[in-house]
Amino acid sequence: MTGVIWAAVLLAAGTPAPAAVPDGSRLVAGEQCFAIEREGQRIGDATQSVVAQELDGQLVWRIVIHQTLRNGRFSLRDEFVVARDSLRPLMLTSVRGNDPASPGWQRIELRYSPEGVTGTRTTAQSSAPIAVAHDGPVWDGNLWGLTFAALPLAAGAEFSLPNWQYDKGPGTFTVRVVGEAIIETPAGPVAAWALDAGTDPAQLVRYHIAKGAGIELGYAGGGMAQRLATDCPAR
Repeated sequence: MTGVIWAAVLLAAGTPAPAAVPDGSRLVAGEQCFAIEREGQRIGDATQSVVAQELDGQLVWRIVIHQTLRNGRFSLRDEFVVARDSLRPLMLTSVRGNDPASPGWQRIELRYSPEGVTGTRTTAQSSAPIAVAHDGPVWDGNLWGLTFAALPLAAGAEFSLPNWQYDKGPGTFTVRVVGEAIIETPAGPVAAWALDAGTDPAQLVRYHIAKGAGIELGYAGGGMAQRLATDCPAR
């Protein structure tokens, strides 16, 4: 899911693999529902949709991830448009909160180019431009699980991928394949790669990605988890 960092136990790193660019063809179009849990208790919902589209002659994925807590105190909706071959970001619209008059409400609109990123940050109080130059390719720092799912995962593989996030600036995704697992899902058990991944090598999150297809099956760490479910409310 999106980049919410929850502490996880850092396991031994695997053997480094050659540098690799995400392969967007590994992803699978469709919709998923996740239960957000704290210490085993469901506290919210997350929906994820992946849709194949064409934009100005380019093949893209339009990815929408919406996380909400059931107490109504948190909502984050990210809509990404990324190149379908490499997952390089093209556009992002990120909205936090439900009420534009609320002090915590925020809307981020970004457009990526080979030279950098431009856009606006709008809050209840003001609107400000965003303009940042890049000296090389970056991936969107808000798109976690599906970015990891598009990597050539294999036993012992390790990857580093540059990213940029509108609040934190430049960073690096660290992804380490630490094992295999059978994950119980609403559709039955699925063979998965187990990854430790995130932006802080000392606080990585345990992700599970289906083998043979770039399908995110959930993640856990620090008492928090997201697990596949079937009963997310309609959005």
